[in-house]
Amino acid sequence: MLKFAIALMATLALGAGALAQTAPSSPGSAAFACPKTPTLNCMPIVPAERRALCSKDFRDWAAEHCPGLQIVY
Repeated sequence: MLKFAIALMATLALGAGALAQTAPSSPGSAAFACPKTPTLNCMPIVPAERRALCSKDFRDWAAEHCPGLQIVY
C-alpha cells in the first residue's frame, strides 16, 4: 500500500508529463515511473512534490530500472 501511495503522490505532484518509463517494482506491487529528466534533486530540504521520488523505496527501484538517472543527495 505504501508503494502505491508513493507512486500516486509522485504522479500527482509532477503531472503526467514528468514521468517516463513505468515498471512494477516487484510482482503484484504498485508501479513506479522513471523521471523524464536525467537528474533527480533530493538535496535537503526536499520539497513536498519530490518527497515520494526521493523515498528509499523509489531510489532503490530507480537504481535498477532508470538507466542514466542521477540522484543528487
